Amino acid sequence: MFGQNWPAHNGVVVGSNPAISVFSIEETHAVQGGIAPETLSFFPATRRVGPPHDVSGQITKINILDIRAFPHNGGGRTSYRKEGAMPVTLHSACIERLRESLKKALSMIIVDKNQLIRRHSTVGLFESEKILPSSGKSKNIKGDLEEYIGEYPVFDFVYETISKELSENQTYDSEVLNLKLTSIECYKDVEALANRLLEQFITLPWSYKFSLNISSELISPNDFLEDTVDFGGGVSLSKVTDEFKERFPLESHIEARNNNLSKAYGPLLLKDTLNWNSKGVVLQVERLGFVGHYGKTSPVISAEETIKSFFGLGLALFIFKHSKAYYPIPPKRHLYVHRLEDDRWCIDSKNDLDDDFSEAIMQITFDNLEGRIKDNKKIDWLIYHFNQIRSCFASAERAEPILLACRWLFDSYAGRNELLSYVQATVALEILLGDKASSDLMGLSELLRNRCAYLIGTTNTERQSILDDFKGIYEIRCKIVHRGKSHLSFGEKAMFNKLRKMCARVIQKEVDLLLKESENI
Repeated sequence: MFGQNWPAHNGVVVGSNPAISVFSIEETHAVQGGIAPETLSFFPATRRVGPPHDVSGQITKINILDIRAFPHNGGGRTSYRKEGAMPVTLHSACIERLRESLKKALSMIIVDKNQLIRRHSTVGLFESEKILPSSGKSKNIKGDLEEYIGEYPVFDFVYETISKELSENQTYDSEVLNLKLTSIECYKDVEALANRLLEQFITLPWSYKFSLNISSELISPNDFLEDTVDFGGGVSLSKVTDEFKERFPLESHIEARNNNLSKAYGPLLLKDTLNWNSKGVVLQVERLGFVGHYGKTSPVISAEETIKSFFGLGLALFIFKHSKAYYPIPPKRHLYVHRLEDDRWCIDSKNDLDDDFSEAIMQITFDNLEGRIKDNKKIDWLIYHFNQIRSCFASAERAEPILLACRWLFDSYAGRNELLSYVQATVALEILLGDKASSDLMGLSELLRNRCAYLIGTTNTERQSILDDFKGIYEIRCKIVHRGKSHLSFGEKAMFNKLRKMCARVIQKEVDLLLKESENI
């Protein structure tokens, strides 16, 4: 399988013959993402996972990715067909330069305690970044890789991949210091290591699903009819059925990975239990790219931002409500990360959400509008609002300002710094109502208050009330940002509540406009 964590338990490396070996595969596409039947001949050896077949007369027990080779098509470039993503294509000369650069950088890496890479010893990897094309016909490749991984794609991929391998395959030893990576048995052949990492690199992007258990106090399995509600844009809600548990297992065949997934947390070192909440539902976000062992790569950031947008949208549409609560032990929420390997979702890692994010989610519950939404009407109520949510995620490009504003609105509920939260709520309004050209002419606050009043006000009296409130709201914002205001008074906290309600009403209007536009397309 592509990107199989190395070393695997029952795979092999087939030879080190400089002549490329050819394996038969399905003609259409190999496995997840697929590789078009074109050249991989710039690699000195082909490796696969599976039963030990001695093609070259040399077999080494090791486990790496499943990669298939095809005859060169005579074109000077290689191409890789990905489903749902633009392929990353690298010229063979670029591949060769990357290989030589990686060999030099990998030979300099130092490991402590058998598992921890010294960051300063990886400086050579940044030289490899300069090799990626950033101009001419290939200028988009660097941008694609940054979207799949991050600002430094080569560094992040190599550092995170090796870190994960060390964590899952080496025994922690606090006495071991200043150890050369290449002195570890399975990393001694630096050329083979560079080749393997490059082989994995060119199969990007990989498909991931990020899953968050949602409490039944928010949404229960009885609140919708289907097993899965698909909102589009890779966002869905699923009931925890037996089929779901089988499709998204929470254990792998790698013991060290299972230990990492259930590691202790908090001051009492509580052991995390690996299970799906069958009384609640699971929010899932699917993204393409690469997920590392430590750092937050682009897919992780995108998934977290999408989840914030989901909850922010729910708060704005009054599906959810936020209620402050005290926790003697800070709650910890996390995302289970599954990767698609050979058409199967395999548990890859667990991404802990930060404390403010976790606490905000814990404090969100279903909003029954003070008892007006009866249990027998809840499904109809959710169907209506799920359609609104779907209009945003299914039209992500047109709805981008709405989703961004919802993210900032959610952030205004997360954390205990009320001054920062206040500013975050005003940013949500500025995203939807701001316009640099117009604000330069008449001033930002004047522009926002007029647009807000005429968007959500239904009568002249209401519009005038909004204009007055908005002026006071923005004066508080200016005192925080420009004068360093230290706290909110009781009256200013009341204005903060008005600000959040104003944000919600503006978002509601924007969602209604989006729905009307969608109906006319």
